[in-house]
Amino acid sequence: MIDDTILSRLQRYHDDIVARIAASVAVIEADNLSSLSILSARRWQMVRLLREYQIFKHSRIFDPAIANGSPSEVVAAREMKNNCIAMGNAFSSYVKLWSSGLITTSWEDYRIAMREMSALLTRHVKFERRNVEALLSVPNTNPRRYSGS
Repeated sequence: MIDDTILSRLQRYHDDIVARIAASVAVIEADNLSSLSILSARRWQMVRLLREYQIFKHSRIFDPAIANGSPSEVVAAREMKNNCIAMGNAFSSYVKLWSSGLITTSWEDYRIAMREMSALLTRHVKFERRNVEALLSVPNTNPRRYSGS
């Protein structure tokens, strides 16, 4: 069985990501253009959090499963890693677009894009969590497969 440390860290990352998304959506729903500095700070905090989370998943879950897992685990981990990279690229494109000063001239478009990205990211994190938990629940026959540290 997998070390509970990995599952605990996974849970903390997911909880933090979902909570931050909800807090930012609440700001958008208030429809207050004066909240741009708050939204900008939260956007960059999310960039850092998602990058840290991505490094954790890749180094502690996906890469070890790809290197040491059963054939089905290798396939699942590769697919999850590819989906993670794709989501990261989508979020990076979103951040790049909306960090250019465009928000002040396209506030309503930004609100729509932010809601869409928030929903996409939330769905991705929840879907990924179920899949990672399924991957981690496979009996561990290789003690080097995962490292909880």
